[in-house]
Amino acid sequence: MGNIWHLAFPMSISSLFMALPTTLDMFWMGKLGVAALASVGIVQSLRMAMISPIIGLSVGGGAAIARYIGAGDQERANLAMFQSLVLFLLIVGSTGLAGFIFARPLLRLLGVEENVIPLALSYARIIFAGLLAMEMLPTVSGLLNASGSPERSLQANIIATIIIILLEPLLVFGLGPFPQLGIRGAGMAMVLGNSLGSGYHIFVLLTGRARVRIDRKSLRLDWQLMKRIILITLPAGVQQSTFNIANTVLIRIVSAYGTTTLAAYSVVTRILQLVQMPYLSLGRASATMVGQNLGAAKASRAEKSAWLIATLTMIFAGLSMTVLSFIAKPIISVFSAEAGVVSVGVSMIRIVAIGQVFMGLSRVMESSLGGSGDTISPMVINIIALWFIQLPLAYSFSRIVGWGTNGIWLALSIGYMVAALIMTLRFQQGKWKLKEI
Repeated sequence: MGNIWHLAFPMSISSLFMALPTTLDMFWMGKLGVAALASVGIVQSLRMAMISPIIGLSVGGGAAIARYIGAGDQERANLAMFQSLVLFLLIVGSTGLAGFIFARPLLRLLGVEENVIPLALSYARIIFAGLLAMEMLPTVSGLLNASGSPERSLQANIIATIIIILLEPLLVFGLGPFPQLGIRGAGMAMVLGNSLGSGYHIFVLLTGRARVRIDRKSLRLDWQLMKRIILITLPAGVQQSTFNIANTVLIRIVSAYGTTTLAAYSVVTRILQLVQMPYLSLGRASATMVGQNLGAAKASRAEKSAWLIATLTMIFAGLSMTVLSFIAKPIISVFSAEAGVVSVGVSMIRIVAIGQVFMGLSRVMESSLGGSGDTISPMVINIIALWFIQLPLAYSFSRIVGWGTNGIWLALSIGYMVAALIMTLRFQQGKWKLKEI
């Protein structure tokens, strides 16, 4: 239990700091109106869909780093970190360029109303221009967490969050000597804050202040190790792409109900992300525990850790969502005074609440499998849950059955339940214990 809390507590606080800026984004955009709320929400969803391979890289590189740390092979762990960073730069550079160039047609594809596109476009181009800084912070945080140095991730995220919190209102509203930039100011604050946090990560890696570092020995390309990282990353990347692309399809379904509904969806999504962070960080800790224990040839201990973390996650998720359901209306009202936004948002929170508990269980099982190096099973399970359960039900319940947006929220909960059930059954089979890296 002590090792779990040693990893999970800094990860939880770090995750809260990562989620806080995007939640405050919603608060400041609410002051600018429903169109700004919807614009930020949809651009961030588009960003998440496009950077899915990067999220998979944290899983692939993290699994290799955790296994080498557990086996006491520091040189290979450092080498795995460098290979992961090289892959990161290649993927993110091309993704940011594509997002910047094709932002307008992508927003149209997502069903953004024509009068909202100019606003969303101005924000999107800033975010994609600064994508390297935006994504280096969470990616390196994931790799450092896998090495067993979550306190360094926490420090970097505190730096980024403080800068964003201080800078965003100044740039959005033009306070003091700063120009009034509106939604563009929010994007600039995000990029600048993440740049400083990422800079701290590089400082940590170069000065050996974490359990992995970048030194002279690691400054070389190891094609075999890079290949192994890619083989683990690909299924995780496909899985995350599946999730994020499904989310963009879901947004397309939601956007058919208008900008007000899209704004409510964006607000609730950010609120849920903030509430989820403490208990979902337990799931991230399970990846490190499983990877390092397998590296130390302690498969039984790895399994016990995963089940304990799963139990704790479901308890925390249940308590968090119960409280949120009771205070949903005043919480949403903080972000928007629009009656339509509040009404849709309250319904969404109360319907998806039970699904969030199962999502917590699913994420722990998924992280545990990923920490062992098994990223194919979670990929297949998520494809089934998202594309064969969640999305068809969302369309059918809302359009064919006639339940409107409530049908969409119900479909989300059912999809989480199905994913949790299959993911747990797969973990119980125990084949992940035999995975080689």
